Amino acid sequence: YVLDTLELNHAVANASSAISADGRYAFLLDGYLLIIDPDSLEVIHSELLSNELEDGQITACGQQFIVTGTENSRFTGHMGYYTAVYDSSGQSKRFYTNQTAKKVQEEWGYIQVLDRYSKDAKVYALLKTNWDHYLAVYDSTEDVFTLKELPYKYTSFIPAPEGEQLLMNDAAYFYIQPVE
Repeated sequence: YVLDTLELNHAVANASSAISADGRYAFLLDGYLLIIDPDSLEVIHSELLSNELEDGQITACGQQFIVTGTENSRFTGHMGYYTAVYDSSGQSKRFYTNQTAKKVQEEWGYIQVLDRYSKDAKVYALLKTNWDHYLAVYDSTEDVFTLKELPYKYTSFIPAPEGEQLLMNDAAYFYIQPVE
């Protein structure tokens, strides 16, 4: 298949894709959501979610798609971690923006996703602001978002036999902590 992005009128800087359990494809292109049914070769859903979505990623969980990313509005000054859940036909099931309690720019400075992974119905993300690092967890089954400030400046997730671990290193040491 070839996905024509000509109508976006710009080069795609951030792209992600996923395949649902029923075989439908979803693409997230700079905040633009596109869902395709490969059986009928038709676009099922097409929508601009946010033109300020950065670090966007789409994940499939069964027959639904979970969209995550950050919004750093230069116009309103609001920063936040963005989540939205769509079923595989493109119907919005849950739609949130600025999950970080609508912090204003003076409190966050800037929010960035350092790393993320998904397991079962949960999406985990390491977030960095100008001052702190956070672990964000979105559970799509329970529809619960949690945000925990981390004591160290962890930069990534690494796989381990016990599950994913948080990783940070400096000139002398590696610091590893289980994801709670």
